[in-house]
Amino acid sequence: MVFYRGRPPICAFSLGDTPLELVNEFVYLGFTFTTQLSFSKHLEKTITKANTRCGILAAKLPLGNLPLNLVIQIYHCYVVPLFRYGLQLWLSSCSESARRSANSSFSKFLKRYLGVPNYCNNAITHYVTETQPLLTQLYNLRSAGLGAFNFPTCISGHPI
Repeated sequence: MVFYRGRPPICAFSLGDTPLELVNEFVYLGFTFTTQLSFSKHLEKTITKANTRCGILAAKLPLGNLPLNLVIQIYHCYVVPLFRYGLQLWLSSCSESARRSANSSFSKFLKRYLGVPNYCNNAITHYVTETQPLLTQLYNLRSAGLGAFNFPTCISGHPI
């Protein structure tokens, strides 16, 4: 895989006499890498998995009979870890449409619980449930990720 911006470079690689195939996307450790280093495809696959889990929750649990705070805790326990995996890597490199789709995944889950149609206003849904859009929550979680590592003072200033 060759990473680039703009036009693809003209190049070819071989191992011995065998030419190597150039690919446009590659999955490594669950992340879908593209030649443009956009993680929109990764987020779209994660959203599909999250929507599947929401469907399983709706089918297996009587969500409508549970209190709202418990339903939100269940979502955060069962669905949000899909989005948290590698959050620092993919969060800043996704298209706006993929971000909107991630937000709508959580909003649709809340609307299903409330029993309102999907076309109802998302802002009102979040206001009534006292929640935030999913990406806002993930941005807040990101600060507790890699940037939160603290190294001991004994190695401060020393190359690692």
